[in-house]
Amino acid sequence: MAYAFEISLRPTSLDRLENDLQDTEVGSNPDKPKELDCQMVMNKCWGELAFVLLYLLVIFVCCMGCVYQSYVGKP
Repeated sequence: MAYAFEISLRPTSLDRLENDLQDTEVGSNPDKPKELDCQMVMNKCWGELAFVLLYLLVIFVCCMGCVYQSYVGKP
């Protein structure tokens, strides 16, 4: 979850590689530019997606609990 929020104090390997890509000059080696690892990017995306879906599920369950409580018991 902290990885998805990007709140870690140390940069991740994906962040370091992205910074290296931004720092390198365009004409330094045009034949072999560095590329981000697709698997690392996809893992980060899936982590963020899982956190968002879990957040929405918790909000939905809380709302349904409040609706059920108002119909059945004393709120």
